[in-house]
Amino acid sequence: MTENIPNYAKFMIASTSGMGATSVCFPLDVVKFRMQVSGELGRKRDHANSFQFARHIIRTEGILGLYRGLSASILRQATYTGTRWGVYQSALDYFQKQEGGNISLLKKSFCGLLGGICGGFVGVPTDVAMTRMAIDGRLPPAERRNYWCVTDALYRIFREEGFTTLFRGTVPTICRAVAVNISQFVTYTQTKQVLMGYNITGDTTPCHLVASVNSAFVSTICMLPPDVAKTRIQYMKVLDGKPEYKGILDVWWKLISKEGITAPWKGFTPLFIRNGPQGIVLFLLYENQVKLFKKFMNIQ
Repeated sequence: MTENIPNYAKFMIASTSGMGATSVCFPLDVVKFRMQVSGELGRKRDHANSFQFARHIIRTEGILGLYRGLSASILRQATYTGTRWGVYQSALDYFQKQEGGNISLLKKSFCGLLGGICGGFVGVPTDVAMTRMAIDGRLPPAERRNYWCVTDALYRIFREEGFTTLFRGTVPTICRAVAVNISQFVTYTQTKQVLMGYNITGDTTPCHLVASVNSAFVSTICMLPPDVAKTRIQYMKVLDGKPEYKGILDVWWKLISKEGITAPWKGFTPLFIRNGPQGIVLFLLYENQVKLFKKFMNIQ
């Protein structure tokens, strides 16, 4: 469907689709972040479930508390989603042209891997800023960083903690991006291919809806363990020169040993509730922008 669209347009369409989707579903990201750092390293867990977290945020910080870090999330989507989806789609179209049609699941997964690595690395600085801004309201007032927007967060992190802090959590961020890309985009592409191949639907909105919900479920399961590790590493403080976590494996070990085997999947409910609508908005925006671009540019 996108073989004849220029690569620059694929990146732009992916970026605007991600920005639109995150603007709709960002409050669920805030709840997810708060859940993931709740109870860390033996600290008292704040609340039992996502609904209690959301109610507490609204009660203590107001409705705008659910939108802490939105500017960082929008900038992150412009860089992260634009890159990971643009690379994936460009690589996918390249292989499809070479083979004259549908390609194997293995090659689709390779495209997802490549896109995840590129997008994950590009998106780390804004991801650090977004994570900190979303969680900041959980801290006591005297300990809050109080970034007022994403540019302020990026500048202060660089000035106060050094350039390398902007890339804190790069490994788990890339691991998460790879898991998301392969599970989300490959599942979406494969589900569309099956539905259209068996003449269940054409390349229509119902097809896109079913494929997006299926990809949301699979990607939520795959992305949560590296996502939890990423959140805790980016949020951690360095005390007396010693960081709270040594790396992604250390996070998982401490999580499981102190909080149980299901701890790496903390935030599953808000993430799945968010991934479903966000996936639907994301893919519908993308598919419709592709159709509009092809119509406007007279591309077959």
